[in-house]
Parts: sequence; C-alpha cells; structure tokens
Amino acid sequence: MAVSSNKHGGRATTIKMTGFSGGLALDRPAELLEITELAQADNVHFDVTSGAIQSVPGLRPRHVAEGRVSAMFWSTLFSHWLFVIEGQLYKSGMNPNDKDYSVFTWTKSVFESAESVYSGELDTGNTNLGHLTGANEPCFLEFGRFVCIASGGALQIWNGVELKSVEATKPIGGDLEVDLIFRYGNRMAGAKSGDDIIFYSSPGDPVNWEWSKAPSSSDEDLSKAQWHEVGWLDSARIVAIGILSNDLVICKRTPDGSPIIYRVTGRIEDGSLAVLELNRSSDVYNSNCLIQANNDLFYFGSSGFQSFATVQQYGDIKMADIGQKVNVMISRQGNPSAKMWHIRPYNQIWIQPARGREIYIYHYAIGAFTVRLFRKPPSAIHVVDDEVYVALEDQVFQLDKRYSKDSWGYPLVSVVKSNKFRGRNAFVIKKLTAKTSGEDGLLAEIRVGKAILPLRAERRGREIYGNNDPIYGNMDEIYSGSRQTGITRKQINHRLEEWQLELIIREGRMTLDAVEIDVVEVN
Repeated sequence: MAVSSNKHGGRATTIKMTGFSGGLALDRPAELLEITELAQADNVHFDVTSGAIQSVPGLRPRHVAEGRVSAMFWSTLFSHWLFVIEGQLYKSGMNPNDKDYSVFTWTKSVFESAESVYSGELDTGNTNLGHLTGANEPCFLEFGRFVCIASGGALQIWNGVELKSVEATKPIGGDLEVDLIFRYGNRMAGAKSGDDIIFYSSPGDPVNWEWSKAPSSSDEDLSKAQWHEVGWLDSARIVAIGILSNDLVICKRTPDGSPIIYRVTGRIEDGSLAVLELNRSSDVYNSNCLIQANNDLFYFGSSGFQSFATVQQYGDIKMADIGQKVNVMISRQGNPSAKMWHIRPYNQIWIQPARGREIYIYHYAIGAFTVRLFRKPPSAIHVVDDEVYVALEDQVFQLDKRYSKDSWGYPLVSVVKSNKFRGRNAFVIKKLTAKTSGEDGLLAEIRVGKAILPLRAERRGREIYGNNDPIYGNMDEIYSGSRQTGITRKQINHRLEEWQLELIIREGRMTLDAVEIDVVEVN
C-alpha cells in the first residue's frame, strides 16, 4: 500500500483491487465485507482460465419450437435433439453446429417472434414422437443402444426411430414407474419420487426387468433385475438420488417434512449392499436440486446451498455450508419448484431458487458466487460438450462469448459493487486507474461516488487493402471484434464521507483485471 504526502495534509493511500475471488456476499452489510468480496455482482462471472471477473456471455438465437420447452436432451447416439413440449416428445431439426438462424428476424438488433416469420402453422423442423407416460419432469439417460426416458410413468425408450414404453411390473406387485434413472455399474437404476425402493435392470439391458429372488435368497440369480428398499419402515419417501464416489446418497422426506439422508454402499454383484443413515438435517427440495460436480454432491433445500464431500482419510462423508454468503437470500426465495444445473464448460452450478429470472452462479473452482439475470425464467438448460443451450419458453438460445445481447436483443447490463469503505474522517479520491480487457463496442465505466472513469475499447482491425469480399466463399463467423487490453487513468479531486467502487457495463463485454484508487483521508 503506497503512502505519500499531499496538500490536504493527510496520508495518501493507493488501494489496489486485483481480484474479487470472494465473490458475492449477502450475509453482511457492505461496510463489513472484505476487499475481495462484492456487495453486488449482476451479469458477471469468473473467467475459467484467469479467475478475473468479466461480463457473462450473451445469448445467440438458435431455434423456435411449437410451445414451451420444459426439457431438452442431445442424443449423441442418434445426433438429434429431443424436446419436451406440453407432455409430448419431439425430435428436433436443430443442429448444434448449424449457423442458420433464419427462424429469427432482426429489426434494429432485436429479433421478433416466430409469428412475424411464418404465416399459418409454424414449421420448426421438429417431429412429434408421442406422449410421455408421466406428468413429472423427465429424466434422460443414454444406455446401450437406447435413449431411456423416465417421467413418472412407465419407462420409455427411443431407438432413434420410435418411442416405446417398457412393460414391467414391480417385484412386489403393480406397474414399474420411474422418474429418476441413472447408471450404476453395468445396470440402469431407477426409482420414483414418493416411493422408497430402488430398482436395477439386468446387467447391460435397460429393457429387461425380469426379477431375481430377494437379495437374501440363496437361489438369487444376479443375471436378472434386482431391487432393494432404502430406509425400511421409516415412513419417508425418496426425493432425490445422487452418486458420490462409489456410493449412492438417497434423500428422503417424511410426511411431516422431516429429511432423512441415507448412504448406500457396496455392490449387488458381491452381495455387499448396505444402507446407512447419514443425517437428519439436510433436506433437498427435489431431484433437480442434487448435482454431482467436481467429485462432490451439491444440493439446495430450505437451509440453502450446501454440499456433501468424501473424506478420503476416513472413507466418510462430510457436509459443508458452502453457500453461507448467499444462503440468507436464496433460502428465503427457495421453494419446491427450485432447480439447479451443472454448467461444466464454465465450472459453474446455476441455482434457480424459484421459477424466476434470477440465477445464482456458484463457481466451484473458486468457491464464489455471482448472479445472472434473464428476461424470462429459463425453462430448460442442457450442456453439449463445451456449449450451453438455454430454453426460454418456446425459444432456444446458445451461450456465446461473441455476443453481449440478452434474449430480446437488448444489451446485457452488468453491475458490480465492491465493499464499502467507511472511516472516522472523510476521503478525497485523487486518481482512478483501471486495467481492463474490452471488446469492440464496449461502453462501460467505473464509478466512485460522482467520480467516473469511462472504459472503452476501439476497433483495431481493418479491411485488407479495402477488400471486403468473402475469402474463397467462406462465410464462417469470425469474432466480430479484437480484444484491447490497456490501462485507463483519470485524475480526480472528489470528497466523500464514504466510498464504494461500482463497475457498470452498459454494452459490450469486458474483463476487469485490476483497479487502483488513490485516496486521502481528511478531517
């Protein structure tokens, strides 16, 4: 921290802010935050490589569907998208690598709805495959040569051509119905929320549900389907299931709302399955609020955002209150309709406390939070390789770092506020210095009270000899601007009783690398 003399007679101090790795902190007033923490962090996230804070990617329009897309899944087996619209399953004509956005029209950079493009019936290129058997949000799993779909009714499979239901009964009687499916070893496992039994298909075959004898039977046939009850006579029902290391974590809830968490260890094949009670304090809202990422299980319930992690030394599982900086807010907003998504390309978990437009972003590589605001609540999100697709009602978008627009074509406005500096005496802000990386069309500023430091990036590219013809007819997109990194300074003489750094990005994208504020404390 540099110190020098000045005409005010006080100590001149240079405050350096070189990172905000503490992220959003809503558990304390702004004046009690650390210099690395933020009082507000809207429409920003942390760069995966450098950890610097930057504006979030924009939304590139990709597709318009027949109605609200409530779930979507990319099949690597058959190279097709599957959309769920009003309980119907569609095979979509949208291609992940397709750059034809003709389904959208653009007017002053704001694209209009599909009704302005088509007259009469909307032709989306989607094919209706049939009704789902259940009314719950579907769970998709590619297993063997099928896409398996569980929605609360009979298990369904898609073989790339037609949608079929799997006829199966429970070993204890009644039709087999599932809305949770996952791979466990060489079997497909399934359960229904509200039940207390986990079912396992025969090895390698998700359509074979010919049951073996009970696990305790001496003539058990391990080549057939298996099952076991979790929490015998506890009166609780399954809410969510997750995989942690080699174990299952089963979240249940009693009729009065009390949570019970179980851990299932061992394997079916060697008869070592064991069910252990883990705790009775961690509740999970639903199956969409339990996600495996970075070798941990993250979950969201009435107590906020928390995690389960394995303790390697003891082979045990510990709980961590990793959302303590934001839980005071999201636990107040949370309800049974909450959802979470694992955004792998950005090392993020997105938390939607209620079916609203506000998404809390947890950066698990840093352990910090920021916020992203949508104009409409996301109805479905799916990650394919390094790309993230977001459905907003009947429209599908792709996160794109080259874009700085939201779903309606308006600029994404980012607002960041630091901790608040307050002392016994007043302050005089003498100089602002910022090191930033910006893109063409950037319109941003740093504010400290009424002191403003504009941040702009200029286009540096130019036409080659004035030739703007396509190169060999290649119309592939090229990043529309060149990134400019530089240092901006401004001399100021501004007196404040207290001060707080504020970054506002009105248009364009940028990364904030460092800020220096020269201040003098005066009487």
